Amino acid sequence: MASLVACELSTARILTRTGNFKIINANFKSASSGYDVGHFKEGGRNNHIEDVNIVAEFQTNGTQADLDELHKKVKNSCPVYQTFLAAGININNQWKNIEVK
Repeated sequence: MASLVACELSTARILTRTGNFKIINANFKSASSGYDVGHFKEGGRNNHIEDVNIVAEFQTNGTQADLDELHKKVKNSCPVYQTFLAAGININNQWKNIEVK
């Protein structure tokens, strides 16, 4: 999951380099998925990552709607995210905005 989290964060940072919306801090609180080790030991037959769950908090100068819009762009731009989707892996991603006043 580290590769997915790293890709999402670096993509978000790239997409916010220009414009008024800024990420001050990001905290990926959890990233997990299921993986059937039993199949792995059998030589990989029917072996795949199950649902991915990510919970993150972003401190920004914007609103939750701004972060939601950024996340939509990140999902479409991050190659690791797109690879997981193409493999049929369900990604449950919760990004919460913490506004800076």
